[in-house]
Amino acid sequence: MNEWMTAREAADYARCHWRTITDACRSGNLRGYQRARNATWRVLRDDVDEWLGVKPPVRRGHLRAV
Repeated sequence: MNEWMTAREAADYARCHWRTITDACRSGNLRGYQRARNATWRVLRDDVDEWLGVKPPVRRGHLRAV
């Protein structure tokens, strides 16, 4: 799932303070986007997962009955 979140939504998801998310975006540790200098930071859920060190689930082929 790759949806956009605000810094506050990402902080709720990561269970940290929103300031931690914005600081990580500013430092380059977390990939984030701003449209203007003082605009709200936006991050992708997959990028937050990567920043947290969460590995995505491995998707395997369809199961077949033997």
